[in-house]
Amino acid sequence: MVSKTWYNDVKNRWEMDLVAVTYAASKKLIDSAQFRHDWGALKGDTKEYYVNIKEFERLFEEFGGFDGLYVKMLASGIPTAVRLTWVPFSELNFHQQFLLTSSLLHQCLMELWRTRAISYARGFGC
Repeated sequence: MVSKTWYNDVKNRWEMDLVAVTYAASKKLIDSAQFRHDWGALKGDTKEYYVNIKEFERLFEEFGGFDGLYVKMLASGIPTAVRLTWVPFSELNFHQQFLLTSSLLHQCLMELWRTRAISYARGFGC
């Protein structure tokens, strides 16, 4: 297990190999876990290890991906929390960016249309 963890000098944190995550969960070497949409923080005996959740999802897609890991941790009795966060705009593909932008623009225009000044002007037939 020690050979599957390393210190990332650039990000100033300990990281764990993706293959070691499932092993650590099944052997209950993890005290607690906290996940976000892009990374996971696994607390071991003395350190906190970070895991790339997106890469984990791609690598273990046939075995349930992140959902399988989450269920395994819950079944093992490991306290697990998932943080809901905003997904950065840059991580959306072009189609998702277009839909989000057009939806926000539509909502803004509809609210403007419902304002008192516009309603008053519409009453005069302008």
